[in-house]
Amino acid sequence: MTSHHARILSLLLMLMFACPPINWYPGHIASAEKKLSNLLPAADLILEVRDARLARSSCHPSLSLWSGNTPRVVLLSKADLSSPAASNMYRRSDFPSSLHHSFCNLPNMSTTSIKKLILSQTSLINEGRVRRGIAPRPVRCVIVGYPNVGKSLLINRLLGRNRVKSENRPGVTQQFSWVKVHPDTDVSQKHRSSGAAFELLDTPGIILSRLPDQHSAMLLAAVNSVSDKSYDRVSVAAYLLHHIANLFRTHSEAGGFVGAYAAPEFEKQIMKRYSLELDPYVTGEDLLHQVADNTCRGDVENAANKVLQDFRNARWGPVCLEVREVVERMRIEEEERLAKAPGKDAREKERERMVNERKRFKDDKPELTAAEADAVLKEAAERGVKVPRKKEETRPDAGAFEGW
Repeated sequence: MTSHHARILSLLLMLMFACPPINWYPGHIASAEKKLSNLLPAADLILEVRDARLARSSCHPSLSLWSGNTPRVVLLSKADLSSPAASNMYRRSDFPSSLHHSFCNLPNMSTTSIKKLILSQTSLINEGRVRRGIAPRPVRCVIVGYPNVGKSLLINRLLGRNRVKSENRPGVTQQFSWVKVHPDTDVSQKHRSSGAAFELLDTPGIILSRLPDQHSAMLLAAVNSVSDKSYDRVSVAAYLLHHIANLFRTHSEAGGFVGAYAAPEFEKQIMKRYSLELDPYVTGEDLLHQVADNTCRGDVENAANKVLQDFRNARWGPVCLEVREVVERMRIEEEERLAKAPGKDAREKERERMVNERKRFKDDKPELTAAEADAVLKEAAERGVKVPRKKEETRPDAGAFEGW
């Protein structure tokens, strides 16, 4: 999805769900990003933790630029909360921006396997030091990722005790802290260095200062990667239901609908918990009101809290919000559209337009062009969204002195 399409979709979301844009960028994250841009090139290994339910949206776009040629291991956390059939579709080729990395599901690996993976990625570092007559040292690894994806939990798991503070909410880790992890007895001597096996740097979660794609922002709020003070829970719960319902009307390449394997237990669980029969062609707002009527005596806010809590605690069964074939389909459609541009000059103009769109979206109050406004109104009309027309401004004294 290009910035132009993301801009149109974001404006439609704000119209449909009547919510301000989601942006959360506290001071400790701004400070952490500045430090990481200097630390990552000097690290031996980068451990990037992503949420398996949002394997693409939970990746910071500047990470590839900061890391340079430092090897990177991508770990999918919370894979037990995501649909295995959907999560297993992601492979190394799906992340072309990461040139030097491995890819694995974190909950499926034992502590020893994680340590072996880290040491195998960095075994050449101390071998080169020994050849140059330099004493080996513990390998230095930096753990990075979006807020509340499980970075601190991974460190405590490797240590076997609660060494760093970890809670199921974003913004808990606000300082950098080094910890030493010693090798297990069953880790081979080939993968062991003198003293500590490796050192881990726990870092605060990083996120974009401004989220231009409000579709991803809504889903990040749903998985609890942004502070609940930065969004309206009713709007996020309605959009979550709308997004999952949309998966059940999106055709899969293998036949059937994407929702059948992205959220295999969703239909059965919402019938059991809310006495709600899924209609893919009903809006998420209507689904939320039905949940409120059936379970919360019409209290929509209470229903929104219930929906978000049930989703985050996997009471709907495993759910994958970003399905590979849907994201890949959007990417291919965009490449085909660019390929149809007549000649190199047209493609260069298209890229220049996309860059200008990004720059324009960085403004605090971006203004729509006439073409963008028409596109928003057209798509809103197709979705049945009523957009109030702007009233013409008149002077308070207009007509007061007519006839003089």
